Amino acid sequence: MKNIIIMILLFTFLIFSNCDESINAISIEENIAVQAYLYAGEQVDDIRLNSTIPLDVDTNYAPPINDAEVFLIKNDKTYELESSAGDSGYYHYSGDDLIVESGDNFQLLIIYQDYEITAETIVPTPPSLVTLSSDELSVPDFSSGNMSQIREWMDAGMMSIDVTWESNSNEWFYVTLENIEDDPEEIETMRPDRMMMRVFPPIADTQYQIRQPSLTHLGKHKINIYAVNIEYANLYSSRNQDSRDLQEPLTNIEGGLGVFTSFAADTAFFTVKKAS
Repeated sequence: MKNIIIMILLFTFLIFSNCDESINAISIEENIAVQAYLYAGEQVDDIRLNSTIPLDVDTNYAPPINDAEVFLIKNDKTYELESSAGDSGYYHYSGDDLIVESGDNFQLLIIYQDYEITAETIVPTPPSLVTLSSDELSVPDFSSGNMSQIREWMDAGMMSIDVTWESNSNEWFYVTLENIEDDPEEIETMRPDRMMMRVFPPIADTQYQIRQPSLTHLGKHKINIYAVNIEYANLYSSRNQDSRDLQEPLTNIEGGLGVFTSFAADTAFFTVKKAS
């Protein structure tokens, strides 16, 4: 799941590489882009640092930063992160004494060359009472070309599963959908290969509808409902900017750009099968 989020937001932090030359460059103090995500109940391994891109450089590649000092602070205790393998810009915590829990207040401290970058996040409370309208969804054999069967299925109104949950103080959520079969069968073989994992945009609601076009394979599926903080929702909404009305990317990083945020999730399961 984490890699999908990073793919979605990857270019959010590439600073105006293809913009009009009349736009002023960001200040020298903002030359580090941070992507830092904490997940309740999971290890810390999604802290990523990149350099920003000058306006006069014709590239979309932001060089990773692998030699910074990166720390997480919880309850006045400091945990030092390590640079992950490869030229990736990722950092992780290798010990087993750092636990991310709902309600925790974390501070992020990055020291790089002469710069100090800081940020803060509070781990949200996961949603509760996650409910599905059904634990099974039947779909016709689309590859058979039996249009009467497909129309009958559509008319029956069985094209979706509704997901609902209760909020425990959070306003924003996002839903992920993943096929968890080892070797799943595609629903429609006529289309190109599609990803078995979907991440839907953040919503300020406590319900979501998983429609059949979002499903790519038969078998067991996992739905994660993540409670998210407002900084993630803001960043997601600003990830695509119109060059005619360019605004500086939203950030909660002091001394840099990017986002430091946290998530907490609950999970439900359902199965997709061919209609008999």
